[in-house]
Amino acid sequence: MLVAGEPGIGKTSLAEDGAARAPVAVFGRCWDGTGAPPFWPWAQAVRQLTGRHGELAEMLGATGEFALYEAFARLVAEHAAAHGRVLVVLDDLQWADASSLRLLEFLATTRACPELTVIATYRDTEVGGPLARTLATLVRLPQVERLTLGGLGEDAIAEYLRRAGADATRAAEVARRTGGNPFFLGELVHLDGGEVPGAVADVLRGRMAAMPPGAPGVLSAAALLGRDAPLDVLLDVVHDVMDVPRDEVLEVLDAAVRARLLTEHDMVYRFAHDIVRDVLRDGLAPLRRRACTPASRPCSSGAARIWPSWRTTTARAWSSPAWRPRRSSTPGRRPPTPWPSSPTRTRSSTWGTPSPSPASFR
Repeated sequence: MLVAGEPGIGKTSLAEDGAARAPVAVFGRCWDGTGAPPFWPWAQAVRQLTGRHGELAEMLGATGEFALYEAFARLVAEHAAAHGRVLVVLDDLQWADASSLRLLEFLATTRACPELTVIATYRDTEVGGPLARTLATLVRLPQVERLTLGGLGEDAIAEYLRRAGADATRAAEVARRTGGNPFFLGELVHLDGGEVPGAVADVLRGRMAAMPPGAPGVLSAAALLGRDAPLDVLLDVVHDVMDVPRDEVLEVLDAAVRARLLTEHDMVYRFAHDIVRDVLRDGLAPLRRRACTPASRPCSSGAARIWPSWRTTTARAWSSPAWRPRRSSTPGRRPPTPWPSSPTRTRSSTWGTPSPSPASFR
């Protein structure tokens, strides 16, 4: 069985629940890093079955890859005859090495080991390379089932909140922020307001770090546009103001959809979880966030524009003599400062219209 879904959706928990019901269950967890030997998850499973140590070929006494496959099948058959059917859980298959994936393909296509059941979990947001080829082979086999996990619905979230002693009336709000992701839900359950737990922020930043280099800027711009970001508006903002080529913007958006950070419908992008948008906005310094917030006036193209030059414009306005406060005749009171007259009024190169009063930036 293949169990797919985004990080935190509950794949490992589901596999562990299945393992608890099996006569014999062993685990092999793939390693997201360098240095792991070939067949690493299978080697972990064999160690748990036999108590031996070393690399897989050494433990099985096999030389050559095909001989190793057959030796593994014999070991499982012998163990099943003595103890019952064997379940192997391969966790995080998206990080498996090519050798481990080939052994999985061999066992599934040849049925060399009918006493064996395999549950393999993987992030369908990170499928590529060898895993994509292995999945293409496995999904064609009638004995292979694939289960894709989605988020919890609003009713399930309300029940979870009740059992956790939290306010179940927040179910709709929590569903919108978390997308029903159980990990996010567990971290947010006892928090009020828009606070983002540190663990959730760390996980989301890790997911965004694996995206193309321009992703932080593009996604931050999308976060500041609001809950929905029409493609034409986002392209205008990022291309015209941030000077990012349109092809790179589209590449980032495609990657974000594959990573389940964004959804797309009718050329409008929306964050899959509001909490992703919160993390992006919170990651911007206050001044940068203010400088990059779209102005309310429409452009000629119908798209909102970011106004990065307001600080320069405001500084020029404040330096004008017309902005210098007059001495008040009433102690303790300051008379209102008038809008500068036409000769001293500054103009914004972005809009071609008078700049707003500095009071509007207070």
